Amino acid sequence: MTTEVYPTMDSPNATSFAPIIRPLMSLALMDILFIANFFGFTLPFSLLGVSTNIANIIVYYQIGLSESSNVHFFTLSVFDFFVSLTSFMSRLLYNPILRDLSTGPLTTYMAHCLSHAWIVVTCGSAMMTALISTERCVCVVFPLKVKTLLTRRRSLFLTLAVVAYHVIFTIVLYLDTGPPYDAHPQKLSFYYFSSYVIPSTTCFFIVVLATIFLVVKLRTNQKFVIHRAQLKIVHVTHCFTSAKK
Repeated sequence: MTTEVYPTMDSPNATSFAPIIRPLMSLALMDILFIANFFGFTLPFSLLGVSTNIANIIVYYQIGLSESSNVHFFTLSVFDFFVSLTSFMSRLLYNPILRDLSTGPLTTYMAHCLSHAWIVVTCGSAMMTALISTERCVCVVFPLKVKTLLTRRRSLFLTLAVVAYHVIFTIVLYLDTGPPYDAHPQKLSFYYFSSYVIPSTTCFFIVVLATIFLVVKLRTNQKFVIHRAQLKIVHVTHCFTSAKK
């Protein structure tokens, strides 16, 4: 960090000292790394995510949405499709190759606008993942009551609630901040924290806790089954030995 002299706003002849943070690498090197990352990772993985999620959407739609699990996985595939698509488009439009063209300011602005949509659909994907993890736990803990607890109507209601939440989030985010969408950083920070950071973090812990509980429950059931099998073997062996005597 160095100190440089610059003119103040009060008087053009007055000067002031202020710390200037020097970047660790040049902008040219950052552009090279960005292009390498785009063609090496972002492009193939985004196209793979788009194609595989389209296949999942088609498969689950053809299977039918009568089961709650099919509804959840279908909605998750839709969210993941938009995650891959918005990620690819935002990085494509922010590419240094396009930035140096005459349309560079426009493509950079469009990439900035798409980044908001990417945050929304990523949060939707996190919520659907948490919902699926919770459903799996209910199936293991209450296997005989899962059909009554997770009916198709309830699953559809939860899925529509998640979708409606993110539609409202998107509308409020774009309308309240307004173009150019970077003029109100405090509003954007508030929306990101309250509508993205908190829900996504909560969903992360739900998935972690549900997975841990599921593993512990399955291991307990496995030990119980093994113990019952051992008791049956001992009982059969005892009966066979008594019959021989």
